[in-house]
Amino acid sequence: YGTHSFRRGGCQHRIKNCGWSVDMVAAWGGWSQLEAVTMFRYFYSPNNNHEFMSEYDHNNPKCVCY
Repeated sequence: YGTHSFRRGGCQHRIKNCGWSVDMVAAWGGWSQLEAVTMFRYFYSPNNNHEFMSEYDHNNPKCVCY
């Protein structure tokens, strides 16, 4: 994994499991105020939010009834 993967996964882990504040994660990840949008996209991206991943699972499409 590259640093991108560690920053992304580490960001989500620290918010959800370690109880860090957004300010603490921003300082840890080295995000500037201009990069805040990226940080919040990491927190709330449905493509990476495994808690609701079943709603976005493209390998298991919902059945269409005719």
